[in-house]
Amino acid sequence: MANYYMQGGDGKEYGPVSAEQLRQWALEGRANAQTQVRPADGTEFVAFGMVAELTVPSSIPASRPVVNPQARIFTSAQSGEDTDASAQIKRFSAVVAAGSSWMKLLALTMFGLSVLLCFTIVGLLVAWLPLWQGINLWSAANLAKQAVYTGSEHDLLQALDKIRRSFTIGFFLIVVLGIFYLILTVVGMMMNGMGALSGLGGGSL
Repeated sequence: MANYYMQGGDGKEYGPVSAEQLRQWALEGRANAQTQVRPADGTEFVAFGMVAELTVPSSIPASRPVVNPQARIFTSAQSGEDTDASAQIKRFSAVVAAGSSWMKLLALTMFGLSVLLCFTIVGLLVAWLPLWQGINLWSAANLAKQAVYTGSEHDLLQALDKIRRSFTIGFFLIVVLGIFYLILTVVGMMMNGMGALSGLGGGSL
């Protein structure tokens, strides 16, 4: 039997180990059909499930199935062990978390805008929009950073959902403020026009 190297969830290579050892790792849930392996004398990685020699024998009792890596994310995070799935989630989360400082800065800006809008009667009606957007952005930043450490799919999905929601809120906020600005502009033009007409009428007398 050939020896193999296995690529772990942390991106490192482990081995060389025998095919029998790799099959044992599969039974323990440390490898799955998508795990990348390569022969000790080769350079190209292939999926574990594509190597006939690594196929788990059908004689293995049903009580010892290959553990689904998705189901092991939470327990792996607790034990400090990374599965391929949790490592991938951590990499995706790191991309989102890289912008967490900007998300929090934008959230603070939204909080400030919400306070400023409260100083006008009309603003009170829409002040909750930037406040809600700020809360979503702040929470998304925290969840993304948390997912980097836990590898939790739930945390990452929650972060992405809150970012999506903040974009939706931002769209409505822009529309509302745009309409408000347009109304003020029209009212201002009308008042200026009336003032101009009043001035002309006074001058003719």
